[in-house]
Amino acid sequence: MRHKNCCNRYLFVVLLVWFSIFSIDSKNYVYGETENSAEDATEIKDINPRPEEEHIDENELDQTESGEVSIEGVPNMEQENEQSSGAVDQQEADVDDSQEVIEESSEVPDTDLAVPEEETEEVTSEELTEEEEQDVVFQPFQVQDPGLLDLRLLTNTTLNAQRSTVNGKERITLTYRGDSILNLGLVSNAYAIFSLPPEIMNTITKSNLTASYNVPGLVSRNRGNFTTQQIQIEGNQVYMEVRNLLTLGLLSYYTYTLNIDLEELPLTDTGEYRFYSEATRQLVDLSVISGNPATTTLAAPTRPEAPIFDDPVYATDTVVTGTGAPNTTIRLEISGDTYEAQVDRTGDFTVSVPSLEVGSEIVGRIIDASGYESAETRIVVLEAPDTTPPEQPIVNPVYSNKTTVEGNGEPGTTVLVKIEGQEYEGSVDSEGNFSVSIPSQAPDTVITVELVDEAGNVSPSAEVTVIEATIAFQTVPGRIAFETTSIESISARIPRADTNWSLEVIDTRGAGSPFTIMAEATELRASDGMHTISDGLVYVDSASNSQSLNNEPVEVYSGQTGNDPISEINWPENEGPLVEVSPGDVRVGTYGATITWTIVDAP
Repeated sequence: MRHKNCCNRYLFVVLLVWFSIFSIDSKNYVYGETENSAEDATEIKDINPRPEEEHIDENELDQTESGEVSIEGVPNMEQENEQSSGAVDQQEADVDDSQEVIEESSEVPDTDLAVPEEETEEVTSEELTEEEEQDVVFQPFQVQDPGLLDLRLLTNTTLNAQRSTVNGKERITLTYRGDSILNLGLVSNAYAIFSLPPEIMNTITKSNLTASYNVPGLVSRNRGNFTTQQIQIEGNQVYMEVRNLLTLGLLSYYTYTLNIDLEELPLTDTGEYRFYSEATRQLVDLSVISGNPATTTLAAPTRPEAPIFDDPVYATDTVVTGTGAPNTTIRLEISGDTYEAQVDRTGDFTVSVPSLEVGSEIVGRIIDASGYESAETRIVVLEAPDTTPPEQPIVNPVYSNKTTVEGNGEPGTTVLVKIEGQEYEGSVDSEGNFSVSIPSQAPDTVITVELVDEAGNVSPSAEVTVIEATIAFQTVPGRIAFETTSIESISARIPRADTNWSLEVIDTRGAGSPFTIMAEATELRASDGMHTISDGLVYVDSASNSQSLNNEPVEVYSGQTGNDPISEINWPENEGPLVEVSPGDVRVGTYGATITWTIVDAP
């Protein structure tokens, strides 16, 4: 058992020296063969010795001149080394000059530290009992490259966010906490990373940030603040290098705190800020780490929704209308001037504005009761459209044998002809005339005609009813007056007193349709009824030949209808219906007769 205790003392010396080395400077390690002698113990003691003239006040260990954060509670190295030296002396007395090569072996979580393998040597003791006899082998640290998916330094991590007011400013405090991992002090790089939402990242610089730490020390907790130079901003992350704040304290927790001071909290569209944090062995974007980093949210002011304008806005408008969040303020900016109005409880607003210029821009924002502004909405003022409809078209009569609808209207407009659910389209020419082709329609069919301008304005509609295609007298004067004449020794032709006397014929059959007019008259009778004149009314043609109208109907006109369906029929002064008498047939008096006019729709 003496040998067993000896081995235990060996282990005590090794562990004590190992602890002392790494508590002084975790960047210096001792590996390889070590002879257990007082000299070797002294050599271990001299690794990284503290200069005698150096004095560190434990109350002033917050920061060093190099900017690194110092560690509180550094143990008395001389006292530890004396204990180590005594232990070595005792072990030398128990072991017979046998060299025992002791190499430390420890299982270390993945780190970035690469340690070369060294040869190992068995430690045997002739004095060990058969039951206790065994090979004692200490392997050097085996450290593997962790890769990107295993970068975390702490376990059981949490992230807390709080909001407060400090010196009149809004402060967001993020507290990241996690438990340490075995051999954490062997890590060559370490960072405390905080990922912030873009709304905050877009508004901060390093002057907005302060940070502190609360980590394990060798004797007590190590607390302090990071300097501004130690706080870094990169992308959407704030980080601090914390390598010199790691120790080998097991089952201890680490806390890193970040304070963000803002004049006001930036607005969000979601109503919350989301934060992430991790302590890692490499400086990395937290989004690429496998699993979920520590995360938390904090309520954030929400931006009012942007206003919606009633589109479009024209230069002739005197108000701008739209919708927005109820019971807020709508603010418009137009050519450097500002106009405001209230959004009513139903979400509608109306803002009075002066005359607007075509092409000018209107910028609108909603301001809520807390003074937060929405994103802006922009709209461009357009030229006012033509809102005056064309005048009602004038439509010519439409007859049953016609295949066009004709009339007059505003030049350049479109003609819409509507007949029993069917539409036919044409256009008004530069002189204001239109002609739209249609199928022939039955009499009494109603046709509607409208004009539409380029702006889409529609004229009042005009309606016409289809007339059956016919030819007829439009105007027949009720009386033909002849001049007063003195009859002497020879026959005389008495001319008409009204040289402009005429007939009018309306022919709806279309241009070029032939027709003939016939005339038949009664005898001339004296007003007292006592005397008549046979063959007194005659028709005189262009060759001056006369033909009595008393015996039978006589053709007095033959022709065809022109473009105008109304034809005026008249004769020269010495042609047409005249009175022709001889001296032996007349008496002094006034005579009259009746003429019957007949129109024939063929030549």
